[in-house]
Amino acid sequence: GVPRLDAGQLDQQTLPGMSGIPEVTPLGVPILDPQGWAGEESLDVEAIHGMAPAAKIVYYSALSGFGLKVGPYEVGLEPLLVALTQAVEAGKVDIVSNSWGGANDSPTPGDNLVLDAATNQAAAEGITIDFSSGDSGDEVAASGARAADFPATSPGVTAVGGTTLEVGRNGRRLSESYWGTQKASLTKAGKWDLAGNAYSAGAGGGVSTAYAEPSWQKGIVPASEATYGGLKQAGRVEPDVSMVADSTTGILIGQTQHFANGSDKYGEYRIGGTSVSCPLFSGLLALAVARSHHRLGLVTPTLYAKSRTAAGRQRLFYDPVAISHRHGMSTLANVRPDYSASDNPSSTVTYSLRILSNLGTLHALRGFDDSTGLGAPRATAVVAALA
Repeated sequence: GVPRLDAGQLDQQTLPGMSGIPEVTPLGVPILDPQGWAGEESLDVEAIHGMAPAAKIVYYSALSGFGLKVGPYEVGLEPLLVALTQAVEAGKVDIVSNSWGGANDSPTPGDNLVLDAATNQAAAEGITIDFSSGDSGDEVAASGARAADFPATSPGVTAVGGTTLEVGRNGRRLSESYWGTQKASLTKAGKWDLAGNAYSAGAGGGVSTAYAEPSWQKGIVPASEATYGGLKQAGRVEPDVSMVADSTTGILIGQTQHFANGSDKYGEYRIGGTSVSCPLFSGLLALAVARSHHRLGLVTPTLYAKSRTAAGRQRLFYDPVAISHRHGMSTLANVRPDYSASDNPSSTVTYSLRILSNLGTLHALRGFDDSTGLGAPRATAVVAALA
C-alpha cells in the first residue's frame, strides 16, 4: 500500500524567484524538478494568480509524475495521488487544482482506493478538488477506444473540460465552442491538405464505467450519455464545467528555461489544454471563497441544483455555440502560425489550418452535454451562487 504522510513528515521549501510560494515534497525529498518548476506547474500557479491575484498558493510535488513499478507490481498514478492526499491531510488548503490524469477509469485498483479516500476526506473537511478532463477528447484517436479520463471521473471532484473562445478586439466575448481540433497542413501549392488532416487535441469527456451516476446529475444529464456504449447502469459523466483551453490561444506563461544553445534564462511561451481550464476554474472558486469567507467543499451538487431549469442554467453558464458541418467537417476554423523552431523567434514561420469543434463520439446539445458539461461559467454569477 501507499504510506500515509501527515503534515509533520513534510518539508517546505521556498522556490527562488517564485514570490515565496512554498513547495511541499514527500518526506522532504524534492525528487521531481528540485531546481525549479516545469511548464505544467508554472502554468497552474500563474493561471490561478491570473484569476485570483491575492490567492495564497502552495505547490505539492510527487515522487514521480508517472506510474512506478515495485517488483512485479505496477503502482499506477498513486505517487500523484499521494501528493493530493498530502494536500488534503494537511488541512490548510481550500481548493486543490490538478492538471493531470489518464485515459482509464482505474489505471490500477489501488488508484480508486487512494482517490476515494482523499475525496471523502476532502468533502468532510469542505475542501474542493478540481481535475482537468484531459486533452485527448473521447480518447478514440489516441488509444483506439472511447474512454473518460480518471481521476476526473470521480464524483468527488469537479471535472473541468475545455472550450475554444473567440474574443473581439475590444476584449468582449464573441463566441465559444467545444475545444476539439483537427490540423491540416499548407501544401507547397498553397492549399490546405484537408484530406490529410489529423486529430490534434481536444477536451476530454464521456461516461465512467467505474463510477455510477451521482444523484446530482440525475435528471440533468441525458440518459443517452450516462449509458453510452450500452452501459446497464448509468455512469458518472464528465466534464461538469468548461473554460477556455484551446492551445491556439492558451495563455502566456513565464519561467526560467533551459534553451537549446545551453543557456538558462527567463522566457515566455504559450500553453493550452485543460491544464489551462482547470486552474482557471480553481482561481474562480478562490474568488468565491474570498467573498464568502468559508470553504466551498464539493461544488458540483450546488451547480447542478441551480442549473436544473433552463433559466437557472443560463444565469450561471454560457451554452457553447451550435456546430455546423460541411462535407463532414466543422465549419469553424482558424489559421495558426508557429515558429519552425519553437525556441527561436528568428526561425521560419509555418502555417496550419485548425478545424475546430471536432466532437468525435461526444455530443453538443442545448443544456448539459458530455463535451462541455453545464457550459462555460458566467464568472460573476457563479461566484455569487457559490458564495
